[in-house]
Amino acid sequence: MKFIYHMSPENMKGSILYPLNQLKDIYPSSYKEHVKKYDNRRYLLNEKVPFLNCLWNDVLHLTAVDPFKLKETLEEIGFKPPTRKWFKIDPRKLVKEDIIVFLFGRATKSQPTRKDYESFNISKLNKYGHIGEKTIRYYKSCLKKNQRPLLFHYIPHILYKGNIKTSKLEVITA
Repeated sequence: MKFIYHMSPENMKGSILYPLNQLKDIYPSSYKEHVKKYDNRRYLLNEKVPFLNCLWNDVLHLTAVDPFKLKETLEEIGFKPPTRKWFKIDPRKLVKEDIIVFLFGRATKSQPTRKDYESFNISKLNKYGHIGEKTIRYYKSCLKKNQRPLLFHYIPHILYKGNIKTSKLEVITA
């Protein structure tokens, strides 16, 4: 069985993962902290997600990359990533019509097109969870510049339009 993952937010309140726009109304102080991730990428907050008819910050961002593999890759490059907690999610328990995959292959800072997205297919989890050479080069470039990398740059994003109850999810530490 393959899983998808979401990093447990630091100082998470409650037992439900909310998309950023919902978090703004439910836990405003948490929203202020989490929206800082977009300080240098504010344009994404207005980005529309085709097929789900919502904005980038109306969805949860999940990954098929195994957290242990991600940490191992970062360490091999020379980073010292902190140990983090991750929610392990069975994708079969999510509403299929509310999942789309942002492929991150062709898009640039200009507007992604519908071709940059594909319907979620559980049989492609290995493809979605692959850390490719483009990502490796990006990580190495960040290390040379002494910059903190965006962990999922050039890695497909599994976008879920909904929230996820975490109380019964397995939590792993990597």
